[in-house]
Amino acid sequence: LDALNGTVLQWQHWESQGGSWYKSSFKRLPDGGQVSVNMSGFGQGNLFVNGIHVVYFNLQYGECFNPPGGVNGHGACDTYIKEKCDKPTQDCYHVPPSWLQDENEILIFNEAKLPPNVTKIDPTQLSIVYRVDPTDFTP
Repeated sequence: LDALNGTVLQWQHWESQGGSWYKSSFKRLPDGGQVSVNMSGFGQGNLFVNGIHVVYFNLQYGECFNPPGGVNGHGACDTYIKEKCDKPTQDCYHVPPSWLQDENEILIFNEAKLPPNVTKIDPTQLSIVYRVDPTDFTP
C-alpha cells in the first residue's frame, strides 16, 4: 500500500536460487518528509531502495516468557508489554531521506526458508509509511 496515493503497490515477482525477488515503486512526498517501509507480508531477506541495501529483515515472532523478565534471562525488564508478545520484534524500517528520489524503486529478496510464524509471502501487506513532522510541512 502506498499511503500517499492510497493505492496498492504493483509488484513484479520472479523466483531465483534460494528465494524470490519482488520489485515495485513508490513516490517521495513533494516536500520531503520521512519514509519507512513496513515489511508485513514478508518473511526474511533483504530490502533495497534505489539499489541501496536498507536492511536484512526477519519477521520471526519475538518471544515473551516469565513476565516481567522480558525476552531474555539477563535481568528484569520493567517495560514488558504483553500485547507485544508473539509479534515480530521489528517490521518497520526507516529509509534515510537522502536515499530517496522523486520516484523510488523497492527491491526485496525473500529467502526461501520462512520464519516459523510465516506460512506464505503476501506483498500486498507491505506498506510505505510517510511521516511529515509539523515543522517540515508546508501547506
